Amino acid sequence: MRGQIAIAALLLTTSAASGGARRYARVGEMQGAPEVQVHTADPWRAGERNLPLIESSRIQSGPQDRIEVELDDGSFLRLAGDALAELSDYTQLSTGQRVTLLSIDHGVAYFSGEPRPHDTLSLALPGAQITLRQGSRIRLAAYEQSSNLAVLEGSVKFTTPSLEMELRAGQFIQVYAGASDRFTLLREIPKMEADEWSEGRDKSGAGYGQADLERSGGWISTPELGMVWKPRTDANWRPFRDGRWEWYDEAGYTWVARESWGWLPYHFGRWMQDSTLGWVWSPDRRPNPVYKPGDVYWLRGTGRIAWGPLAPSEIWTGAGRSQLYAPANSTMAPFLAGVKVIDPAKLDEKLAANPGEALEGMTFAVAPISPALAAERFEAQRRELRTAETPAPLVTSAEPRVEQAAYNEQPAPSAPQPQQAPPPLQAELAAPVDYGDGAAPLETYIPVPVYTGIVVVDPPLWDEHNGKMGNPAAGSTASGKPPSGSVEPPRHEGPIKVPDPPKPPRSTRKDSVDGPSGGN
Repeated sequence: MRGQIAIAALLLTTSAASGGARRYARVGEMQGAPEVQVHTADPWRAGERNLPLIESSRIQSGPQDRIEVELDDGSFLRLAGDALAELSDYTQLSTGQRVTLLSIDHGVAYFSGEPRPHDTLSLALPGAQITLRQGSRIRLAAYEQSSNLAVLEGSVKFTTPSLEMELRAGQFIQVYAGASDRFTLLREIPKMEADEWSEGRDKSGAGYGQADLERSGGWISTPELGMVWKPRTDANWRPFRDGRWEWYDEAGYTWVARESWGWLPYHFGRWMQDSTLGWVWSPDRRPNPVYKPGDVYWLRGTGRIAWGPLAPSEIWTGAGRSQLYAPANSTMAPFLAGVKVIDPAKLDEKLAANPGEALEGMTFAVAPISPALAAERFEAQRRELRTAETPAPLVTSAEPRVEQAAYNEQPAPSAPQPQQAPPPLQAELAAPVDYGDGAAPLETYIPVPVYTGIVVVDPPLWDEHNGKMGNPAAGSTASGKPPSGSVEPPRHEGPIKVPDPPKPPRSTRKDSVDGPSGGN
C-alpha cells in the first residue's frame, strides 16, 4: 500500500511538472501485430511494449490485433481490430495545464480516464468530438458512413457541427457522414466482442506502469532512500542491460526496456546498489519530476560504447569516475557516429565475455555523439486523418460549467435563401441495432437553418392493445411497457431537446408545396 501511495504521488507531481515539459505516452499490453509510427517521417514499425510515444505519434491495429497505450495522466487508449488513432494534441502548457486530443480515424477504440483540474481531455471522431469532464469509460467506433459513441461509465459532452449534448452512462449515439443534422440515440449499448477485453484491462490496475510494479516486485523501506522498489530478478541481473537505446530528436538516446515493468524505473527515478538488498529503484521525489530518457554514465571507445546506472542525487558531468561505475555494472554495444539504435545484443561475443578487458582504454563522456538531424524530418508528409475537420478543443477547466449550445454558434448564411418546410421530427421503431454502420432504433433529424427555440418531444407510449408504438387504442391501458414476451422499446430518462425548426413562409397559392430542406 505504501508503494502504491508513493507512485500515485509521483504521477500527481509529474502532472505539475515544469511549464512546457514534453509529454510521453507508453505502449502497454498488445495482442497480435499492431504497428506504430512515432514521428511523421518514420516508417511504420512493429509495436513494442515500453516504447515511448509523443505528440503526432500514430497507432494502428489489424483485424486480429489489440493494443493499449498508457498516457502520463493515468488514462488508457485501446484499439481493437482494424483501427487507426493519433496523439493529435499531447502537450503541456507553461502553466502546467495539459491538453490532450486523441483522434480516431477508423475502427473501434476504448478510452478510460479522468481529467485533472484545469486539464483538457478530448477525443475526435469523423464528424464529432467528445470531451471528458469527469472519470469516464467510453467506446468509440468510426466507419465509412457513420461514427458512434457508447458511454460505458461516467458522462461526457458530445459535440457535432449541429449538436451539443451531455451523454451519460448507458447511452449510445450515432452520427452519419455528410449529414450533420441527423443522429441516432439509444438508451441501450450494443455489445461488441472486445468489450470484455477492455473491461478486464480496466480492472487490471493503475496506468502508466504502476500496475506492473505491484505485479513484478515489492516495496521496501530504507533509512537512506526511504521507500524503494525491488524487482523480482535473479542475482546476476543489472539495470539498463535488457533493452536498447533509440534516438528521439526530442530527448536524445532513450532507453527502451524489454522488462515488462521497464517504464517508471527507467524514466522517473534512479537505481541504487544496496549492499544488503541488491539493486533497488528510488523514485524521483523532487517537487517537479520529469520524464528522463535514462540516467546513466557513458564511456566511449573505438567502435564501441558502454553505460551504467547513475546513483540517486548524483550529478554527472562526464569527468571523473561515476559513483556506481564497475565493469560488472556496465553494458557495452557497438557504436558508430550517426547510428540511431544502440543495441547491446549486437556486441561481439568475445567482447561481451570479457567486459573488464573490453572497457580498458575507454573514457567517460557526458553522452554519445548525436546523429545529424535528417532533412526528411522537415519535409515528411503523411495521410490526413478523417478527423482533421473536427474542431479542436478549447483550453478550459475540467469543472462543469454552463455553455452556449453549438447550434447557436452557426454563422448566418451569406445571402437570403428561400425557406422550405423542414422534414418533420421523426421518432420511429426500426430494425434491431446494427453493430457497425446500420441504423439504430430511434432516429432524430435536426435541420441546420437558424434556430429560434426549443421543442420538447416525449417518446410515444407502448400500445398494449395494438402491440406497437403510438397512441393507445380506445379502451386499452397505456402502461408504457411492452406486453409480456416482447422487446421493450428504448426509453429516455428525460425528454429529448431539439431546436425548433423555422416555420415555412406563408403562400397565397393553395397548390404550393415545399420540398424537404437540407437535402435530407
